[in-house]
Amino acid sequence: MKSFSSLSLVGLFCLMACSSSQSGDLAANGVTGRAPASQVQRLSSDEQVFLVKINQLRAQNGLAELALDPVLQKSSAAHSEYMNSIDYLTHDEPPPNLASWDRIANAGGDFNYTGENIACGNASGDKTFTQWYNSPGHLANMLSPNFKYIGIARAGSDAEALSKNCPYFWTTDFGG
Repeated sequence: MKSFSSLSLVGLFCLMACSSSQSGDLAANGVTGRAPASQVQRLSSDEQVFLVKINQLRAQNGLAELALDPVLQKSSAAHSEYMNSIDYLTHDEPPPNLASWDRIANAGGDFNYTGENIACGNASGDKTFTQWYNSPGHLANMLSPNFKYIGIARAGSDAEALSKNCPYFWTTDFGG
């Protein structure tokens, strides 16, 4: 299994961004199956910090806020947990090597546009936001006018820091 064994936990900033334009048999508004916000998985305080910061950034750039979406929340949480379980940063999952847009669709998403940011290392939403803000590919996803919805998830813990190469994995899935 692949690992980050040659990397130090101190200052570990592994970043990856992915986006896709999907077409096909989509609903006229590009999304289906919206659930009330009350059905969205509750965010941790660090995930809430990230949501506030990304929406402030979007407002500063004349873009609408991203709304939490239960399907994207489910997809991002499952992917962060998956990466945490294998202690490896990846957009893909094991055979059949599902890409982010496949995972989102399998979770019930029906979007015209999808994107995903993943990160390894930081516990805080503030530091993860700064990682992605300083990365052109991640920033492009955060500022895409095509995205209207978001799912945010962090997996891992301080307790795992000594036994793993990466104590925290973050996923943000975007849809529009």
